Amino acid sequence: MKCLHSGWVRLGLVLSGLGWFPGLTAPGWALTWNVKESAAEQELRSVVFGNDRWVAVGWSGTVVASADGSGWVRVDSGTSVDLETVVYGGNQFVAAGYGGAVLTSPEGLSWTDRSLSVRSNLWGMAYGGGQYVGVGDRGYVLRSGTGVRWLAGQAGTRTLEAVAYGAGRFVAVGFGGAVQVLENGSSEWVSAPSGTERWLKAVAYGNGRFVAVGEIGTLLVSTDGLVWEKRALGTDASLEGVSFGAGQFLAVGQEGLIMASTDGRIWRHEPVGVGVVLTSAAAGVEEWVVVGTGGLVLSTAPPPGPDGPFELTQPVFTEGLGMRFQVMGLAAGQEATVEARNGLGPDTPWWAWGAITGASGPVAVTDSTATSGGPRFYRLRVP
Repeated sequence: MKCLHSGWVRLGLVLSGLGWFPGLTAPGWALTWNVKESAAEQELRSVVFGNDRWVAVGWSGTVVASADGSGWVRVDSGTSVDLETVVYGGNQFVAAGYGGAVLTSPEGLSWTDRSLSVRSNLWGMAYGGGQYVGVGDRGYVLRSGTGVRWLAGQAGTRTLEAVAYGAGRFVAVGFGGAVQVLENGSSEWVSAPSGTERWLKAVAYGNGRFVAVGEIGTLLVSTDGLVWEKRALGTDASLEGVSFGAGQFLAVGQEGLIMASTDGRIWRHEPVGVGVVLTSAAAGVEEWVVVGTGGLVLSTAPPPGPDGPFELTQPVFTEGLGMRFQVMGLAAGQEATVEARNGLGPDTPWWAWGAITGASGPVAVTDSTATSGGPRFYRLRVP
């Protein structure tokens, strides 16, 4: 079935009889999140924007790409190994993952295998100061000016999960609160005290400071990567990724957690009504894209035309009666299918809940099978 608007769906959630969240707009931030069809079933581990395109990578060699954050296509990566990270810099994308896998691509659509003979898993990659830096198991690090030939090195003994570039240096973070710093132009990594033994899973640089996030709501802030300050987020959910773009930081994690901050110190919770693990975020010129388990993609990009935009609005949940909502934007006589899904796990299928036909105004839909026992998502498919 062809989906005219395959790049966007309005999100609906039934949970504990509280109703749904149809593309929530965060107060003061003016972002409306929509679930997108990613063309991926495997977990997506990392996403980046470059060369006017988003590229996301994940398990089993999964690579998907999008020019607008809405419509996504599956790309042949040439590998089946799990990919954990992707960056853009030096006019190319570089992805890396298990067993020393390294791939490069000028546009994110055709990929060349640059895998290493050293079989360490690579968990993070960054570009800055004219070079790529990768980090991995037990302090294993890589450097390259081209993405083709790599120089191996060592930065401590703890596994490093992520690395970021800013203020003329690379900062890597990892297991047991590990922080390693490499000045641009140097070959020697310096260990820095983080003040925590918790697992740091991601790091980003923006607005003059580094932000590191990790398990049990851990968040650290530093202006130089050497001296760190703990900040309270008010959550125990583990944070899996952090990124800076469009003037602000975005941190994502378990239970659909999204946190936003302009300075890395004061954060706002941005609820989106998704209960799965979110792993990575990336900003384009104006839009944000977030990826996660089950190939999930959330985007702030507006729904594409020419028809519509369609919306699922006015949700009302009543115990014993189910979920009622309205579909907006269908032309009179235009046919569409409402699909539903109980959760967003990789093995949870969408099913055709029922067919509807556009009228001169909103189309009322009642799902009498919806209960407060768990999450149910809805989307509109137009043939």
